[in-house]
Amino acid sequence: MSRPIGFKHTEATKAKMSQKKKEWDKVHPNPMEGKHHSAEAILRFRLKNAGANNPNWKGGRTELAQHIRESPKNKRLRTIIFKRDNYTCQSCGQISGRLEVDHIIPFAKILSEFLKKYATLDIKAFSFELYLIALKYKPFWDKKNLRALCENCNRTRKHSGTD
Repeated sequence: MSRPIGFKHTEATKAKMSQKKKEWDKVHPNPMEGKHHSAEAILRFRLKNAGANNPNWKGGRTELAQHIRESPKNKRLRTIIFKRDNYTCQSCGQISGRLEVDHIIPFAKILSEFLKKYATLDIKAFSFELYLIALKYKPFWDKKNLRALCENCNRTRKHSGTD
């Protein structure tokens, strides 16, 4: 059963739920309560799921994407796009506020194409070289593919590359 937004339980209901939770906890105690993993165990967990062992691993592309996005060239380009679009959201018309630079063709798609083009270079062994090549790869820096959007419009739009 879904409750309307802003729904509040009565104090009596809260007390009942609290009592039921206490009863549940007596029957089903948490085996880790009061215990902590050792620093060695935490390190083992981290290493076990690091890099290619992690189910979310994407081949090291996140690090390259971060370097591109944080590059001085990208920071200058953002300023140029904001000025070009007169610090106005190109979707809803909001002036100033929390503006972001949006890629009409998604950045992730451009990055995938870039990595396919340079697939002969191992992303880990040649990360710096790939970064330098990316700084000259025109699709990353195409001003026609960039626009200023407010935070809300950028979050709600579908990244199909067509809108």
